[in-house]
Amino acid sequence: MSNLEKISIWILVGILLLLSSAYVYGVGSQLQEMIARPVRISYFLTDLAILYPLAIATIVGMFKQKKWGRQFFLLTIGALLFDMAHQVCYLIWENYSGLTLFIPVTLLLLIVGYAAFTYYALYLHQRKTLNEPEHV
Repeated sequence: MSNLEKISIWILVGILLLLSSAYVYGVGSQLQEMIARPVRISYFLTDLAILYPLAIATIVGMFKQKKWGRQFFLLTIGALLFDMAHQVCYLIWENYSGLTLFIPVTLLLLIVGYAAFTYYALYLHQRKTLNEPEHV
């Protein structure tokens, strides 16, 4: 496993920790609003049912260097991108927590950048190093 892949995995761990803390805060401070708007609960349940299991399987598969780890990583990044894009659009529409447009859009752009970095780390970086001639 390359250093770039390790960095990408640890970033994923950080994202999961941030999402977890955001959900703990959200459920703790806005449970009544979540109940009033079930779509908010659906984001939470979708993350618990899809994103977290995929991410945990990815982390385990990558650290154990399983063949399926890379495919799970791409699937996890795709789910994370969809989740973030969908939530950002919803949060902007609903004016959730009074956030300015800058904050959710910046967060989405960071996730898109992370997805590009992860793809590079998993596939393009490996291809580049395999194609380099060996020095004798």
